[in-house]
Amino acid sequence: MKKILVTGGGGFIGHHLVKKLLEKNEVFVVDNFSRGARTRLENHTNLKILEVDITDFEQLKKNLSKYSFDKIFHLAAINGTDNFYNRPIEVMDVGILGCFNILKFAKLNKIQKLIIASSAEVYQSANIIPTPEEIPLIIPDAKNPRFSYGLSKIYTEFYSYHFALKYGINMCIFRPHNVYGPDMGLKHVIPEFILKFLIGMEANKLIEIEPKGSVDATRAFCYVDDIISGLELISRKNEGVNIYNIGNTNQISIKDLIGKISDILKCNFKLISNKNLHIGGTEKRCPDISKISSIGFNCKTNLDEGLINTIDWYKSNLKMIKSVSNDIY
Repeated sequence: MKKILVTGGGGFIGHHLVKKLLEKNEVFVVDNFSRGARTRLENHTNLKILEVDITDFEQLKKNLSKYSFDKIFHLAAINGTDNFYNRPIEVMDVGILGCFNILKFAKLNKIQKLIIASSAEVYQSANIIPTPEEIPLIIPDAKNPRFSYGLSKIYTEFYSYHFALKYGINMCIFRPHNVYGPDMGLKHVIPEFILKFLIGMEANKLIEIEPKGSVDATRAFCYVDDIISGLELISRKNEGVNIYNIGNTNQISIKDLIGKISDILKCNFKLISNKNLHIGGTEKRCPDISKISSIGFNCKTNLDEGLINTIDWYKSNLKMIKSVSNDIY
């Protein structure tokens, strides 16, 4: 069995990845659970959880240096659009210091395979749709805290890429695009809409949906199982240093997304005219996945199936969700 380190293993993508990796590997998770949830990680013989602050290199080195890892998946981040606006310094601390520390640790311990999480936020509003990996990386407005996450990921990409070239590390940087699925927390567009419906239905009230951004904006949502398949694929097949988009190419407007959720739940809703609270948000986002497709990637879960799975999870866990802290989950 290989020893694999996953940073941010208590997060949305992280815990789905950990569960998949545990089928054939010994997995070590680094997470301080300032966001995400330890309860996502079930007890497992081959799982070791290390509650470590990734921004503290000495703490990281002390807790991990006794292990010999075959590869590292670095996913630790503070995600969620609301967090970008409200917690920009924390977002950048975890993104930038976390990246620097995990690369420093990998070099120190001669770990030769790394898979590093980036984001579509690195290019913001691209002028090419679907968007290839070679698009310029930009921060449109240094005064807008929304771009804290994008900036941390630009640093991550640039530093990781050149670090890996300098030290001969097999590294793939991946940009997940609009991932969704069961147990993805509360601070993303799909669970926000689902919970509006479920809580309104439970109270037998008219469902009023007030989006935070434009309802005409389009996204290409990708089910989490497909993202995990993509991660496993690039971790096996990558050679050298590469950047990969991972996502779906089927676009849908936010308005039509709400309509799909309404149809699945068989519940009507009223769309309230909204103020755009997400200033700087992107109107269109869809990845060009030609590069990862050329090594065998394909999406297997369509949006209807994925939404049904996601809605079922939130419906089954509604009582728990209503009791958790928004800041954590």
